[in-house]
Amino acid sequence: MQKPETKSPPGPKNGISLTEAQEMQNDTLGFVMKAAAQYGDIMRYRIGFWDVYFLNHPDYIQHVLLDNWKNYGRQTFQFKKFALVTGDGLLNTHGERWQKHRRLMQPSFHQKKLGGMAEAMWSAVGRLGDRWDRLLVENGGTAEIEVDSHMLRLALEIVGQALFSLDLTAEADHLSQEMLEMMTYIVYRSQNLLALPAIVPTPRNNRFRRTLNKLNRRIQEMIAARRQAGEAVHDDLLDLLVFSQDATGQGLSDVEIRDEVMTLMIAGYETVASGMSWLWSLLAEHEDVQARLVAELREALGNGRPTYRQMSQLPILNGVIQEGFRLYPPSWLITRRSLAPDQIGGYDIPAGSLVVLCPYAIHRHPDFWPDGERFDIGRFLDGAEKAQHKYAYIPFGGGPHLCIGKPFAQLEAALTLGTLLPRFKLTHARPKPAVDPQVTIRPSDGLWMNLTRRD
Repeated sequence: MQKPETKSPPGPKNGISLTEAQEMQNDTLGFVMKAAAQYGDIMRYRIGFWDVYFLNHPDYIQHVLLDNWKNYGRQTFQFKKFALVTGDGLLNTHGERWQKHRRLMQPSFHQKKLGGMAEAMWSAVGRLGDRWDRLLVENGGTAEIEVDSHMLRLALEIVGQALFSLDLTAEADHLSQEMLEMMTYIVYRSQNLLALPAIVPTPRNNRFRRTLNKLNRRIQEMIAARRQAGEAVHDDLLDLLVFSQDATGQGLSDVEIRDEVMTLMIAGYETVASGMSWLWSLLAEHEDVQARLVAELREALGNGRPTYRQMSQLPILNGVIQEGFRLYPPSWLITRRSLAPDQIGGYDIPAGSLVVLCPYAIHRHPDFWPDGERFDIGRFLDGAEKAQHKYAYIPFGGGPHLCIGKPFAQLEAALTLGTLLPRFKLTHARPKPAVDPQVTIRPSDGLWMNLTRRD
């Protein structure tokens, strides 16, 4: 019996050339955008032993993330490298364990809980505002600051206080540096396929293990202190992880709790911080939008502190955040492994194929986002976004594996801008940096801006 003919998507016939491989590593986002323009909404290319399928149409993305999501697991190179730090947390797991942990943790991110977290967020943002005030006093009213590092520290303080009732103010600077070292290491191992295994005692591997062991001890001390308390007293996510039990009376092990704590620290740290950095940059470039947003904030809030309820009722603020996350999505790359044969767009996807989705690319697709490089908050005002395909906008992924921290990140961004923008103005001190796609899209060489008081 003759085998049915398979239909393969367009793409380089002889695999990726050496020149293209170098381009992919040196300018990943440029390579992805060029490939989308050249081959269309689905393409196939071969890298070494891997068949890679790049999807850039919302129907195809919806198929992988929602319609047939159980067929697309996370056993990919990207997630294996993350597992060096996060272990088997929500970010890396698939199936029964993921479902159990997701159900357990989901209530911590419901609206009632977010209202309480807003207090912790506001306190951390207020401390940052006080630090900026001191900088301006010390520097005669104007200070040049590297905004990305300020946003990283802020995000770390917020995650520590809001999710784990930890005051990280005193140790935020060196802890932030340790977290960045781990993220840099993940990127290094992802981009260097021939790098020696992590267990080989090279100087880089040794530094990574020392930093990771230090953070593991810190998390284990947190878990031990909660277990010693014997009952939940903080009503935070760590209490939930430590004291929750399933129907059989079984709770999570210390290893399982450690993996989820580390996952949430990583996810709540760099992803939100990078998004916030780019929002400051975009507002500096578009003073007209900035003026509209300041006016909206002052009219709604006066000199008062923003609340959780108010944040959802400010259309310009939410339009700025959503458009900023469109241009610089916190999650710029999503990978999956097909578990069984499938068809997408009339093309065959063999079992074991690597499927790549790129929010950065789909957020610029000309059929869904005209003039996609332009910052235009009108795309998200007056219900305009409701006419858009839901999977043309995926800054936090989609489907059952939608990032659990999406509402947390959006609230943090809103409270940060809502609190600081009426008080301070940031303008570019140096040329706008290029984008550097690491774990998140970071500003290369930092984001240097001039800080002044707003009248």
